[in-house]
Amino acid sequence: MVTHKKLIVGLFVILVTAALYFGTRPQKCADGICTDYRADAPTYGMLGVHPVGSRVQVMEEEPGLEITIWYPAVSGGAENAAYPYQIKLPVVGDVTIATDASYAIPGAAYDLAAGPYPLVILSPGFAMRASSYGWLAEHLASHGFVVLAPEHDEQMNPESGLWQGAIKRPQELQAVFAYVDAQTQPGGALADLVDPETVAVIGHSYGGYTALAAAGARLDAVGLTTHCAD
Repeated sequence: MVTHKKLIVGLFVILVTAALYFGTRPQKCADGICTDYRADAPTYGMLGVHPVGSRVQVMEEEPGLEITIWYPAVSGGAENAAYPYQIKLPVVGDVTIATDASYAIPGAAYDLAAGPYPLVILSPGFAMRASSYGWLAEHLASHGFVVLAPEHDEQMNPESGLWQGAIKRPQELQAVFAYVDAQTQPGGALADLVDPETVAVIGHSYGGYTALAAAGARLDAVGLTTHCAD
């Protein structure tokens, strides 16, 4: 049953998310890509040399777990992707806050000439879709990284989703690690594209917790109880 409280919480989440989006997104130029960088801009603050491709697929090793991959690609003339900035809500489903232009080409061929490339696994924030971080993923891919982001199986339901995610999210990342190990073998979907020995895990918000937990970090229950008591 959907209560008024849940509907109000959902609306509040949408408004806060929209405010965060417009307050923290990097500035885009009129054509969707900025080239007028500051003279003292750091190397990784500027667009890299690699064209970027993107693909969405479902992992066979974890039924139903969808992943999005951004990677250095062979340049082509296909239409660029568009990234919806979305949150996943109960009952109403996905809510799109905004849509970003991009320079990634959906389904573009892998550029294996300079591969294999280091891998970055990106864990989205709570109930956020991977596409919401396309701007970051494709920027990293332009610098010669492969970025893989799982669609965590959750919705914006703080009453149950948070504690469930604390358990499920690290398990889903472990499934991603297993997928990478399997698919980088000869004949695999990521063979010659990903270097499985050079991997980083990053995350935003709850994704930051997910990255730490997947690496072996554990909650300090005693410290948390003491902190809350104070």
